[in-house]
Amino acid sequence: MLHERVENGLLAPTAAPDITRPGILRQIGNGLGGLCVLLLTGLVLLIAVMVKSR
Repeated sequence: MLHERVENGLLAPTAAPDITRPGILRQIGNGLGGLCVLLLTGLVLLIAVMVKSR
């Protein structure tokens, strides 16, 4: 929901960031963050399997 403010008796939308088209840096950051989560999850599962198989 966009927040609106009253300006000279008219409702004017505030300058909200356009979240429908994220910038390239945000896309890269989200991709790298997701990749790190997947790698850490895999590492934890690998360690759990190795400890369990002892």
